[in-house]
Amino acid sequence: MKNIFILLILSYSLSALAATTVSLGDLQGAWWSDERNPTADFAIQGEMVWLDSDAQYHPCKVAGDTLVFALGEGLGDVRHRIVSLNGDELVLESSESQQRVILKRERP
Repeated sequence: MKNIFILLILSYSLSALAATTVSLGDLQGAWWSDERNPTADFAIQGEMVWLDSDAQYHPCKVAGDTLVFALGEGLGDVRHRIVSLNGDELVLESSESQQRVILKRERP
């Protein structure tokens, strides 16, 4: 009986965590994976993202638990699963390689 009770509490806790949603508004600002590097990996302003990789702005959105950068025709979308957002620390996981990166934010 005790094990069932613990299992129910654990299940409820995991459901609550899974239901946590992140909005694009929560991600505004510049994000660095290497704080010693003078250029942010990306910066979100409104519904646009500036990417260091090509020094251009692109549309972006949050779809469920995924941050999506729309790179345009021929390049498609870049998707990163939002693992966690805790204040000014964001953990993303690449949908292609499943590698995780920890980013720190500088707010606008």
